[in-house]
Amino acid sequence: MHWREALTTYAMRHEAHCRAFARATLQRADRDALLSRTGPTKREFIDYLEAGLVERDFKNLF
Repeated sequence: MHWREALTTYAMRHEAHCRAFARATLQRADRDALLSRTGPTKREFIDYLEAGLVERDFKNLF
């Protein structure tokens, strides 16, 4: 298996594991309502991260 394919496989399995863990944790905590909520879009999340970077001005490092 090529290393890129291996990383993709790992990422997909990792995401599935994390989602299952979060779902089980919320169900055990009786917080099922949180399962139906949607999070930020990819663009909103990027904007959020970039807004935080402005204060620290890490953009010069890249």
